[in-house]
Amino acid sequence: MTVQAGTSVNAPEKLVDAAETAIASEIEAVRERPSTDVLINGKKLRSPARDEVHYRFETTNPSLRFAEKCEASLPDETVTIYPVEVGEESMVFSYPKDYGDVIAEVELEWENDFVLKRIQESLTDLLSDSERRERIKRMLNPPVLEKTEEQPVVKDDGMRNEAQHEAIGKALRQPVSFIWGPPGTGKTATLAYIMANYVLLGKSVLFVSNTNRAVDHGMMGVIEAMDTLGISSVPKRITRFGERVLENDRLEKIHFEKQLEESLRSQMQEAADLQQWLDALGNPELTPEQRKHVEKKIERLGGVESVEDQISELTQKERYAYNHLKRFKVVGTTLARVCTSDMLESLNFDAVVVDEASMASIPYMLVMASKAGEHLVVVGDPMQLPPIAITTDIESRNTLEKDIFAAVSGARSPGELFQWHDKNAGYTSFFNIQYRMQSDLAKVISEVFYEGRLISATSGPVSAADQSEQVVELDDSRSGSVSLFDTSALGPQLRQDSKRRGFQPVNDVHVKLLGDIIRQILGELHTGLNEIGIIVPFRASVWQLRRELRGKNRWYDLEIGTIHTFQGREKKVIILDTVMTGEPRNGMVQHYSVRPFDEAKNGLAVPRLLNVAFSRSRERLIVLADMQHIKRVYGRKFLGKLLGRLPVRSS
Repeated sequence: MTVQAGTSVNAPEKLVDAAETAIASEIEAVRERPSTDVLINGKKLRSPARDEVHYRFETTNPSLRFAEKCEASLPDETVTIYPVEVGEESMVFSYPKDYGDVIAEVELEWENDFVLKRIQESLTDLLSDSERRERIKRMLNPPVLEKTEEQPVVKDDGMRNEAQHEAIGKALRQPVSFIWGPPGTGKTATLAYIMANYVLLGKSVLFVSNTNRAVDHGMMGVIEAMDTLGISSVPKRITRFGERVLENDRLEKIHFEKQLEESLRSQMQEAADLQQWLDALGNPELTPEQRKHVEKKIERLGGVESVEDQISELTQKERYAYNHLKRFKVVGTTLARVCTSDMLESLNFDAVVVDEASMASIPYMLVMASKAGEHLVVVGDPMQLPPIAITTDIESRNTLEKDIFAAVSGARSPGELFQWHDKNAGYTSFFNIQYRMQSDLAKVISEVFYEGRLISATSGPVSAADQSEQVVELDDSRSGSVSLFDTSALGPQLRQDSKRRGFQPVNDVHVKLLGDIIRQILGELHTGLNEIGIIVPFRASVWQLRRELRGKNRWYDLEIGTIHTFQGREKKVIILDTVMTGEPRNGMVQHYSVRPFDEAKNGLAVPRLLNVAFSRSRERLIVLADMQHIKRVYGRKFLGKLLGRLPVRSS
């Protein structure tokens, strides 16, 4: 078997050192600049204790879940509150007193360094073990193993396309494989069959992703794949470790806490049964025949000391939980949980599968690679959201915001990424067929983000007549799935919400237009509020729109969030509001660029952000933009070129 060296020359020692420095810088930045958020409509719950009151708030802020405590600013006072229940879309906080049935709005501030400190601890000893160092080196410089006759046979559902089927084979054959999967190309189902094939080969698997929702979807895929391949006793082979957010009966059955509870119940009963034999041995009322029977039973169990040791072992819950976790062939959890769980800290696996890896920071990937004994599968889309950091140290920020695809390939543009893929087809895969988006939208995304390589599995491209249509009605079934509302004729102006600190942009014209569009969608497209998502570039705009649209109209099922909120999500209808326009200042209207849209300020993150925003819709994408402002500020930039490709509807 010939081994060909990978093309990268990354050194693990150098990267680990850079990661340690970067994490230390990020911790310092977090402590100097605490995280903030504004939550609304907190509802009082029944509390377990008299001296505390619990309130539940909707929130999708991933960093808030690791807060140990928060400073909560209310209209008349600031109090310290504590998270007591964490979900993917809501959190429950303990307040020191009763503030009524509903807390309309609260500003939160917290230090978000818990996970960072645990990652720092993991990095400290990462290179002390030669085997872990070699695993990291293997990730950074992937070897290519030539095919042999002894290669495992790929098993799937017979519905995988050519690229997906080949990717499964590479994952089973190669020590490291990279899967580049644009939106809607079947990443989740394919990686599920990768893991099911590992199980058939008797290998243990760690499956990780950034969010609990993504882990839940992945684990449901594994269940289905194992069923399809005829693997028996699924609940005894796989476990979902950590918080789950999707309501599903089969997912509940593999939740580790539930599995552990059931197993411990049996374990405690076994310990109680053993104790009864020891108790019986000391019972003076036993007849000689009964005592002889008890003594023989204890002798068969190994003697008194052995029985006492067994009871001690059975009743040590923490040790039992650890040993119970080691029995599973597939463990699914989040990246953060791997770094913060004492039970997972010392565990290694035959294979590690990382979903949404393009969002994972290098420190996370170093830890994951160190746990992969035989195989590491990196799944993601380097043209989707990158990792984020807040440190102002340029070198540290560059380290933390570089994804693993860029680190291994050395690519600085989409073109260079494709060159890397083309030259290293032995361990890289590109999924080129999408099944989710409408073909006209997919065509725009393919041409702008994927060099035209992404094709649709549905019928052919939209006709030239449809593409040149300048007025697109929402209820016109002949129109395309994407349209641009040019708001420049309505004279929008930007203003700042003076009630809050920092950059707080408000575009009142867009707010009103959003309300009108949603009403039209509800009336003409027969779409429920839960199938509509509004994406805005600023968190401040999220808070404002939640008050103006969801609160005043009682559209509580309408989801409003930033681009990061919708990563990995999809809706039937997505409305992207660019928000920005001219802002009156000192008697003049000023037009300026902002970080989310400006490559000079945010580099390649701009096309990646826009790609996520554009690819969240299944049926309809509507973009709101003041095109006069866009052409003036972003005409030669990525945003201007992208919006210039869209069919326009005059508002």
